[in-house]
Amino acid sequence: MSQCQHEVPLLLPSHQQLIEHLESELIAVTQLAKLLDKENSLLKMTQEEMLIDLNEVVEHKQACINQLEENAQQRDLWTELAQQQIPGNKPLNVRQKQAIKQKQWLKLLDDELIEKWNKIEQFILICKRLNSINGRLIGFRRQRNKRIEELLFGNSPATTYSASGTAINTRGYQNSIRA
Repeated sequence: MSQCQHEVPLLLPSHQQLIEHLESELIAVTQLAKLLDKENSLLKMTQEEMLIDLNEVVEHKQACINQLEENAQQRDLWTELAQQQIPGNKPLNVRQKQAIKQKQWLKLLDDELIEKWNKIEQFILICKRLNSINGRLIGFRRQRNKRIEELLFGNSPATTYSASGTAINTRGYQNSIRA
């Protein structure tokens, strides 16, 4: 049984849709910046203080990231629609497509919306910086924890230094100390 399917023409967004889209994106990106800042503070705390709040922050952070990804997909759809309406389109490489998408996106926005978009881009840069810092903090914690584990369980040579500054491997003595 075959059904007749009609393609619904995709329309460019209305001004109101653009406002709602940008407001949604601005809310998500500002929340993400706040969550990354909170995550940064938590990562600087002791293990016990941090664990309780960190899981909650990570969950909320993921929700913001999901919202931003959905918004980006919608924005890409709108810019592709705008691009399709330009006569004489030819195949482009990825970099050219991205530049045209950005140009098409900005053409859809008026001055008020461009101002919101600029705020969003500023927050995105803040989020990238905070995420990079947090990633380094997490890396440092992992290294520290690995080093502590190696020292506690004797998986690495415990090096001490003699009075003359020469390194002495004390692995044999390390495991003789038991609690």
